[in-house]
Amino acid sequence: TKSTKKLWDEFAELYNDLHHNEISGNSFKKKAFKWFEYFLTPSQGHPNRNFVQGLYRATDCTPYIHFLVYHIPEFIDIHKDLGLMAFSCSALEKKTIF
Repeated sequence: TKSTKKLWDEFAELYNDLHHNEISGNSFKKKAFKWFEYFLTPSQGHPNRNFVQGLYRATDCTPYIHFLVYHIPEFIDIHKDLGLMAFSCSALEKKTIF
């Protein structure tokens, strides 16, 4: 649906912002909170009448999403000179799969 596409297009923007040192922690925080509010869009209406499916529930929030919204903005400001990719654990995570 359009709302799901919008949600993940905006997530892609957040992800791209992490790779650019131009964004401040405060700007990222505002965008991340706006994205998270949209992520938690509830369903509305009554079934079989005017029901509109929401996106996700609070219980669908993963630790990664929590960290993105509530902790990454601080890391952006503290470690702006290093860039956040210096803290990537993706190589280690790939090793734990096997």
